[in-house]
Amino acid sequence: MRRLSMEARMHMPSGCERTQNIVVVSDFINSLKKAMNWGKAEKLPEGAYYPLYIGEDLLERMNTADNQIVWGRRGTGKTHLLKAFSQMINESQEEYKIAYYLSCDNIKMETPVNMVFDSDMQRMKYFARETYKAFLVNIIEQIIDSYQKQLENKYTYNEKGEQQKEEIQKK
Repeated sequence: MRRLSMEARMHMPSGCERTQNIVVVSDFINSLKKAMNWGKAEKLPEGAYYPLYIGEDLLERMNTADNQIVWGRRGTGKTHLLKAFSQMINESQEEYKIAYYLSCDNIKMETPVNMVFDSDMQRMKYFARETYKAFLVNIIEQIIDSYQKQLENKYTYNEKGEQQKEEIQKK
């Protein structure tokens, strides 16, 4: 804790350093506690990825028409990066883009206990059909949610703009 407060002090402007250090360290600790409550990016509530992500330059570099490859060891932030990027795209007011995040955790290769297959081909068809259904349901839900949020943002933004115009005209 002592080392953290010394690092925070190094980056603070002159003034009442003691008070500023306490605020910076407590804000950092509160943010850290919030993030640690969820433990993993998969468990974060919807809408919490982008504000917690610290690599904004990386998100901007990802926003291209080119293909991207994201790799790394466990726990290095791949899921957080992709979900923050998806949230950034879906909340954008500039264009109608939709980012879709498909988690392979939704695809289960389990069979009900009472189901018996005559052949491996029949088993593969069953799993292919279940995977396709999970994919379709997931993508349709995300598209509807994204489109709805974009429309809400657009109309909220337009209403604020209209209110500002009216205030300017009154002056």
